[in-house]
Amino acid sequence: EGEVARLRECTKAAAVEVSRLRAQAAEKEYEASQLEKQIRRLERKIAALESPSASCVSRGFLNTGSKAASAADKAAPTPANPAAAKPAQPRAGAIIDSTGREVNPLTFWGEEKEQSNLLLRDAGAEASLMAAMRSPPETNDAFDTAKYSQLLVAGRREEAEAMIQTEGGPSLAQMQREPLALLRKHPSMDPNWIDSSYHNCSLLQWACCMGYEEVAKELLARGANPSHVGSKGVSCLAAACAHSSVPCVELLLEARCNVNEVADDRGRQSLMMWAARIDYVDTEGTAAPNPILELLLRHRGAVDQVDDRGQTALMH
Repeated sequence: EGEVARLRECTKAAAVEVSRLRAQAAEKEYEASQLEKQIRRLERKIAALESPSASCVSRGFLNTGSKAASAADKAAPTPANPAAAKPAQPRAGAIIDSTGREVNPLTFWGEEKEQSNLLLRDAGAEASLMAAMRSPPETNDAFDTAKYSQLLVAGRREEAEAMIQTEGGPSLAQMQREPLALLRKHPSMDPNWIDSSYHNCSLLQWACCMGYEEVAKELLARGANPSHVGSKGVSCLAAACAHSSVPCVELLLEARCNVNEVADDRGRQSLMMWAARIDYVDTEGTAAPNPILELLLRHRGAVDQVDDRGQTALMH
């Protein structure tokens, strides 16, 4: 009997140890997944920094001038009339302060100084805002890892997986945190800046694509053009509708966007026609009335507008 009791105690102790190890393994598994996401983000940043088209300023410091550049400077002819010489333009070179140390250009020049400083700092705050909106955080920094581990230890794996699905990703507020901080930091930012490398997409247009209601509201308050259309013919309103960004759709309509916009030039179909034939579901996956259609109607969208086949929104 004594041996049986001892074995039972050993079994209980082993079970406790197994539970502890499972919890530890679950926590490490979660940490590993977060590290993998961070590594992917860093790899994207490294690829961008190593791109030949990347500005030397965007890498943190200006690179020292190359020998080729120095040779080109020496070979350049001296203007006959010194007074007619063009003013020196900023170019790549080491930024050295009075102590002889390299200086971060973003610190060396005040952000609100004259616009010529933008030549020394790549595209400035506007490009930083666009980059921040395109690369939101991938995880929820407030995720309760302890609770997640406890669910796994208790064998409630389905609940743990549901927790990952509902709470593992960042909230909309967390995704807008950095863009809003950049807007506060740069009050003189151009709200109508467009990214020529990405179909002339504007800051407001991208905010509407992402559903960043607070960012869109701030950009509109600063004078962003709500009717901007990119090089592919996509407007801010069409982008917001396509991504089901209902709050952004409402902001744009209140800013007097064209409620009867024709989104498809080939078929002459309006946004209302598109919204009328799209099935909409709520966050629970249940069929629900399309709120975008409701907004378009509330802002006096034309219900009798016809496409190239003579069909109205009701017929769609």
